[in-house]
Amino acid sequence: MINIFQKYTFSLCLVLVLMVGHLEAQVFPGDVNDDGIVDNIDFLYVGTIFGAVGPPRDISEQGIDFEEKLITTFWSSTLSNGLDYAYADCDGDGLISFNDLNAVIANMGLTHGIVMPETFPGGAFGQDPSISFDSTFIFGPFPEFAFVSIPISLGTEQLPVQDFYGISFEVHYDPTIVFDNYIEFNFSTSWLNMSGNDLHLSLENTGTPGVLKVAATRTTPLVASLDNYGQIGTVQFIIEDDLLDYTQPALQTMLEFQNVTILGMNGNPVPIVNDTITIEIIDNSVLSNEPDLPDAAINVFPNPFKDQLNIQAVNDPIEAVQIYNVDGRLMANFENIGQKEIILPVDQFPKGIYFLKIQTPAGVRTEKVSKLK
Repeated sequence: MINIFQKYTFSLCLVLVLMVGHLEAQVFPGDVNDDGIVDNIDFLYVGTIFGAVGPPRDISEQGIDFEEKLITTFWSSTLSNGLDYAYADCDGDGLISFNDLNAVIANMGLTHGIVMPETFPGGAFGQDPSISFDSTFIFGPFPEFAFVSIPISLGTEQLPVQDFYGISFEVHYDPTIVFDNYIEFNFSTSWLNMSGNDLHLSLENTGTPGVLKVAATRTTPLVASLDNYGQIGTVQFIIEDDLLDYTQPALQTMLEFQNVTILGMNGNPVPIVNDTITIEIIDNSVLSNEPDLPDAAINVFPNPFKDQLNIQAVNDPIEAVQIYNVDGRLMANFENIGQKEIILPVDQFPKGIYFLKIQTPAGVRTEKVSKLK
């Protein structure tokens, strides 16, 4: 009898342990797919069930601080990867909303436990739609310090994207050639952003030099699927200065799409083919017939600056100075200077990165400077 009682007690405890394991789980806010890292895929999953309502977490377990939160009651509905909706309720308030999308953005890149990022199979060339750099709009080669804008297309007339709901992708580039503090993706000219699609964006360019991470998701579940093709935006960047000289008058650099994921209305992946593009960069003197001045020929200080910029030329007088912002827009133009030392009034400039193009009879010098508050 004692052995039977012990066996019964052990079995009962095992059942209780299994029941507790089934009824409770832990979530790290933002890691919707529970793969150990908060990334743009989590952003897409939140979008696919936007507006869903379920039981909130206990008050003490609510919030988006990146720490283990206890789920005591599941929602009885699952994402396309099999996880319960409760994992997408990042703040634990019982409603999938913009708060949860913003929680993913806030915790982007944070990790816990074993990191095994979720991946999806790529598309087959000639069978599935592609994401591509539109080379028909590229007019090169580009000089150093050029502002470059490349249209990005998704799908074609022959192979349109069907059942689009959200997209995540990375643009990989050489951070020694592309100005790493200014590269962005602009969705303003996009069939994804048409009226009624409620496109919500997450743009990230932090953590890994040479990688621009982008995500966009609709927030309108239970509406008709979105099937289309054409331009979805532009990738914009500035080429670094001082890359070339007479010993190397030109070089090439490549931009490449990686980790492209599209989810449909039901959260199922849509296969996509990736693309690459190579652009040519040439020395400024090849285009302008003006030689580049060496570093020692021009002094610019202070850098960073607040109210004014001092420019000193060692040998020849300064003829002109142009100031450009990171968008390539001319902010100020000083001409007919004729002096070796000048002080530029720049107190009205907003905080940010600027480029000076300094011209002398001997050549041109480009300097990158930054404005403090």
